[in-house]
Amino acid sequence: MDTSENQKVIIVQKSPADKSHPYSIMSQAAVSKALLLKGSDLKLWLYLASNQNNYTFALSRVDVCRSTGMSKPTYLKSVQSLIDLGFLVEAKEDSNTYYFYEAGADIETEDDLGILIPESKQEEIDGFKF
Repeated sequence: MDTSENQKVIIVQKSPADKSHPYSIMSQAAVSKALLLKGSDLKLWLYLASNQNNYTFALSRVDVCRSTGMSKPTYLKSVQSLIDLGFLVEAKEDSNTYYFYEAGADIETEDDLGILIPESKQEEIDGFKF
């Protein structure tokens, strides 16, 4: 393998991922968009994205803070940030229920991932629309 002086060769060593070791599958395109998130927003995104599609649960501030090391104010700020960026979208049928879209959501415009994102939630960051 040819490398430059400033490059490091990396050999990835994945953790076990099987029936005994729960794992998640994430779209590389969605991860690329999430990498634009900063600090605790990215931590909360990872916490949510590690669940299976259509998995429903009650989001626990205590569990998120314990799992990520966030404080309560940071958690609240990160939840609001994911709402503002369209990753968490309030359900029309229940104001206490939110849909998590790992690549951002759009109910009016379908993006290249086939995910619908509300126009009111679309923001462009470094060429990515959320």
